[in-house]
Amino acid sequence: MGGGCHQPTWAGGGNRFGLGLRFARRLDIVVEAARLDRRRLLLWIVAWTGLSAAWFLGDSDPLAEIDLAIARLAAAELDWIA
Repeated sequence: MGGGCHQPTWAGGGNRFGLGLRFARRLDIVVEAARLDRRRLLLWIVAWTGLSAAWFLGDSDPLAEIDLAIARLAAAELDWIA
């Protein structure tokens, strides 16, 4: 994944370890099991979580933060593989 020694910054300010690494590992599992293009899946995750967050925000529901955090992880992964 990605090129060079670049370590992306993930939601919460960490690098590819911790939550970001867990996200990337789960992404690997889905990509392999479903035989999906990694970039396409990441774009779908960003779109879906953005829409879901918008619904939560429209209701002033703090659960929007979960979707936004996942969207940040997916966007960071997209930046890293670009």
